[in-house]
Amino acid sequence: MNYYIMAKNSLRRNIRKQITFLITCIISSTLLFLYTTLIYNNGTVLISLPLVFGSLIFTASLGNIIMLLSFFTIYSYTSYIKLRSTEFKIMLLIGTTKNELALCLLFENLILMFVCMSIGILLGTIFSKFFFLLVINYLNFSNLGVSLSSINYMSTFEFFIIIYVIITLRTTYLLKDMHTVNNFIIIKPKKIIGKKIKLIIYLFFIITNVCFMIYQTRIGSNSYSIYTWIDCLLMIYGLVFYGNKLTPLAINKGHHFHKNIFLLIKQSATNIEKDKVFIFILACVSFLFINFNLICEYAIFIKHSVMSINELKVLRLITFLTNLLFFTISSSITYFKFQMELVNINKYFKQLYMIGITKEEFDLLIIYRLRSLFFLPCTLCAITSIILVLTMHIQHVNLNEFIIVTSYFFNIYAYKKAVRLYMESFPL
Repeated sequence: MNYYIMAKNSLRRNIRKQITFLITCIISSTLLFLYTTLIYNNGTVLISLPLVFGSLIFTASLGNIIMLLSFFTIYSYTSYIKLRSTEFKIMLLIGTTKNELALCLLFENLILMFVCMSIGILLGTIFSKFFFLLVINYLNFSNLGVSLSSINYMSTFEFFIIIYVIITLRTTYLLKDMHTVNNFIIIKPKKIIGKKIKLIIYLFFIITNVCFMIYQTRIGSNSYSIYTWIDCLLMIYGLVFYGNKLTPLAINKGHHFHKNIFLLIKQSATNIEKDKVFIFILACVSFLFINFNLICEYAIFIKHSVMSINELKVLRLITFLTNLLFFTISSSITYFKFQMELVNINKYFKQLYMIGITKEEFDLLIIYRLRSLFFLPCTLCAITSIILVLTMHIQHVNLNEFIIVTSYFFNIYAYKKAVRLYMESFPL
């Protein structure tokens, strides 16, 4: 079997399914190239911090960028592979083994990675000067020049090598886990274990919070401490996992509702129950990510005044770009999650149709689910961030507020795309 020819033919057949994954990889490589240009520019040293502050901030920011882009690319790839699940099942039915299918995908991914990396480096090289023109206007630097080095190209190349290795492992796992009988056997034990783990985590949050509060009281400090973070995380956890328990209680008393409206509200609560782990993770990570940067700026740069105004501008620019990238990626990941569930949604509609739900009512049900997926995490993040800022008594939060508001615009755009995708996939 010629795997190269097989991979090339498969790429031609699935070009429409690959567009999202290709765009994701190209954007990731371009952003990484631009970011390394900002940090490792040979033309001008943007910031002259002490070694501790400089290495900590730049290493952490670059690590955050690589982590976000890696997760973004892998999630996009998972969505792309699941869209082709029917094709893979047919190939397995006609005699193709899973090892042969994995080798074919290995060559496909190699071609895709090479194309995306080349286009990303090319776009990064082209847009570097334009990007630095914006930086010059923002920092008021008249002598800021652009000088690309080998580290820009090597960083992008190493990033794609790591992504290719992870994608290869992910492919093997997805093919191995393709609808086996064991999946149906372990559903109930997993659900029971999951409930116990959630309760243990909730108790751990409470105990840790009490311990930090007692310690803070004993040392007699009125300053901001870590237990305020835990309070906010505890609030998110309780609202997501236990707050929606109130909805079924209210529904059970509403038997005077029309039958279909009752079923619609009941299924809306069930949908939130299905997505609550995803909502909690996204809300929790959003809160930690955006407020970690706020704490760093307040505790190190503003409170202790260890740098000049221009240096503070550079670090605020890095913080802004990192947060902006995070919320762009989080809204895209939510879109990919919905895209992967379209097949299950079709089966779900057929089951509900048998008990009286119409197409219009099911559309409304999907709209409710999309709204909870796209807007509940950022709303919880915004509420807890406001509580955190009020607790810290910080005045310099304009950038943080702007980023939170901007996150809603990204989610609105992704939400509209998801609604359009659903309407195109399930026409009347």
